[in-house]
Amino acid sequence: MRIDHILCFILLPLGCWSQVNEDFSDGDFTAGPNWKGNNLSFIVNEAEQLQLDETNTGVAHLSTISHTTRNGTWEFDVKMKFNPSSQNFCRVYLISDLPDLAGELNGYYVQIGGSKDEISLHRQNISNHIMIITGTRGFLDTTNVEVNIRVTRNHLSTWSLFAKYSTHHQFQLVGTIEDTVHFRANYFGFHCQFTSSRAKAFFFDNILVEGEPFKDTEPPQILSLKVLGNRKLEVLMSEPVQAPSFSQFMVANLGSPIELLQTAFNTWEMTFPIPFQIGVRYLLNATELKDLAGNTSSSSLEFSFWKTGIAEVHDLIFSEIMADPSPAIQLPEKEYLEIHNRSNKAVNLLGWTIADATKQVTLPEYIMVPGSYLVLCPNTNVNQQSDSLNLLGLASWPTLNNGDDLITLADSTEKIIHFVNYQDSWYRSNLKKFGGWSLEMIDVNYPCTGAPNWAASTSITGGTPGILNSVATDNPDLSPPVIIRTFAPTNGELQFTFDQVLSITPNNQEEIIIEPTIRIDTFFVNSFTEPELTIQLDDTLVEGVIYQVTITGFADCNENIGLNPGSKTLVALAQLSDSADLVINEILFNPRPLGVGFVELYNRSTKALNLKNWRFARWQSGILADFNLLTDDNYMIYPGEYRVFTESVEKLRNQYPAYSPVSMVEVRDLPALGDKQGSIILVEPLGSIVDGFQYHESMHHPLLTDRNGVSLERASPNQPTNEPNNWYSAAEASGYATPGKQNSQRFHIQMVSGLTIAPKLISPLSGRYPAYTRISFQLDKPGNTGSIIIFDSQGHVVKTLLNNAVLPVTGSYQWDGTDDKTRRVPMGYYLVLFKVSQRQGQAWQALQTVVVAPEF
Repeated sequence: MRIDHILCFILLPLGCWSQVNEDFSDGDFTAGPNWKGNNLSFIVNEAEQLQLDETNTGVAHLSTISHTTRNGTWEFDVKMKFNPSSQNFCRVYLISDLPDLAGELNGYYVQIGGSKDEISLHRQNISNHIMIITGTRGFLDTTNVEVNIRVTRNHLSTWSLFAKYSTHHQFQLVGTIEDTVHFRANYFGFHCQFTSSRAKAFFFDNILVEGEPFKDTEPPQILSLKVLGNRKLEVLMSEPVQAPSFSQFMVANLGSPIELLQTAFNTWEMTFPIPFQIGVRYLLNATELKDLAGNTSSSSLEFSFWKTGIAEVHDLIFSEIMADPSPAIQLPEKEYLEIHNRSNKAVNLLGWTIADATKQVTLPEYIMVPGSYLVLCPNTNVNQQSDSLNLLGLASWPTLNNGDDLITLADSTEKIIHFVNYQDSWYRSNLKKFGGWSLEMIDVNYPCTGAPNWAASTSITGGTPGILNSVATDNPDLSPPVIIRTFAPTNGELQFTFDQVLSITPNNQEEIIIEPTIRIDTFFVNSFTEPELTIQLDDTLVEGVIYQVTITGFADCNENIGLNPGSKTLVALAQLSDSADLVINEILFNPRPLGVGFVELYNRSTKALNLKNWRFARWQSGILADFNLLTDDNYMIYPGEYRVFTESVEKLRNQYPAYSPVSMVEVRDLPALGDKQGSIILVEPLGSIVDGFQYHESMHHPLLTDRNGVSLERASPNQPTNEPNNWYSAAEASGYATPGKQNSQRFHIQMVSGLTIAPKLISPLSGRYPAYTRISFQLDKPGNTGSIIIFDSQGHVVKTLLNNAVLPVTGSYQWDGTDDKTRRVPMGYYLVLFKVSQRQGQAWQALQTVVVAPEF
């Protein structure tokens, strides 16, 4: 054994040299040099090697003083009598600022083994481990590892890692890298992780460390403060300091501490004479703090005292989600979740959990003050985020799905405080949903609204972690919850699915009325994250009977009350379908640019039908192809109801605001619908064709100049589907499509053609008479075009309300007494001409008079 910790050679230009030279030939590792740590876990064996000597699974380490930090060389031998794995490997710390090599520290280590059987160089930042030189995978894939390691670091901080087996004659270069993060060198040592079967199979020998010692010129700083109570602080220093006096710490209005205790290597606990006030911002000043090398500094740090409270639902919420960070815009290419405390109380996150569909992670202690933001991310990403963020790195992370995921935030009692079931359609951008942009909540006052309250970030960086969202604005949710789906899984149970989760549910059975009368046993909401209400019955449902249910006393989390009194929804036992019970009723095959198509079904039968496992298809070369599932859920369609199938309900809603939301079903794909011609076939679960429509663009009205965004509507559900005169372009007055509603082009059983104008006397400004007149009409056939033109008494055109527009069978238009330039017309008589051109070339017109009264 040879040892020289710090030898001064006056003749050397470097001035000072640090050295550790150890071969354990004296049979002792507790003196010359002194190795400290888990001393009872190691021995020097008969071969004069340092050997792990344990019996149970665990970790063990030893360290000795070493100050080598640059122009240095580290050499050592490692032997492991097993094939390394993720449970059995060792780390040799070249540089560490602290002696506990199993805890948080700053330094560098060589890892021998692991899941990839490699030798690699790592940098450790507190608890964050970063591989900076990656070894050859499988290099240690052997049952008996015996390897010599050499590491060098030159004056430019270029690291070089070399390795060779004992049977080889030369070192192999594993890799090089320049890394200048850490220079504080206090310790060198070994760290072993092992299972019980490998607890005596680690060996170390022939240690040589030499190079320039670390010269401490950095003064100490306060790194962080932790409020331990209403009079006590815990202060974490950047390095150990010489014992300070009470007067070196001062807080305005509180004075100096009356107790000062060193609780860890670089941690001090202090107690003040006066209690902290809740919410007040204090400044701790530390003066003339001196580290062990004599460097002196003064520093200060703010803190506040908060009394923590119990969080209620939606006090803390997810306000931003970076689920797909690649390709990065300007932020680090790493996932994160942002939590916002929207309450007026401080909340301790100790024991709270975040989770997605596959993994749950427990949070450490962290006080979230009112109004604050906190960014959660994996531990390995902490150093890549901005230092200005309130950031909490987690050792474990629930990897977020790019397209959709359910994430939950629960308190320490497992009560769910907030959840978000996001989808990539929430980005509202086909570009941003493919990565690099975060999802941001628009209005944090409405945290459970769902898709309408989220959008892709508009920040040039791709997101706004830890600060006010870029899309933040008022976005109130005034829409009550709506029942969008009902189902009877048995004759004794009913299920109701809402478009959003409920926070208020019926209090008693009197708030649920079923007609014909059925007695109720009990009812309950399935879960906090599922918008479903289940009713269990005392009686049994009768097949073929359609029941009407009225539910009151429920609301969403934004306190919007659902269902006005008297509103009813249908439910029944599902029945088997016969051919043509369901028919294709409307189709949009040529949507507007960036729009979306749809197919609408109509239940013309008296049966309650379940659409589960029904499919759309199309004809291709005479055979059915391109099958697409309508739904794999139990989705009922009752007599006289419509169901609309589209690839994006949101896009359809934006195209046709008058749509029926309860009729919408979003599907992953529709069969390919040709813009010129094509087919759509409805297939029931057993494979039988129920209905099929072969369309062509020539079915549109010939006077339409732009057919994009105009649907084809079925005039009669009782006429053959492919009857040429049974399909017409949707009327302009109906927005060119009626998804989920009665078609604008439909036959009436009894119709009287005619024109009605009421009232006949108007006066736009006087207030004595109505300000406008309504021009209403009813036609005997669909597929007409028409014009409504207003003339003055001299025969001059005053106003053109319609000009060769596609007309619905029934419609109305309004005239407010202005001309085509929006000027008020003079008092007098005006003629209203209504001209209709039928598809077969016939013409029809009507003429009536309106009087505009004087303005008195």
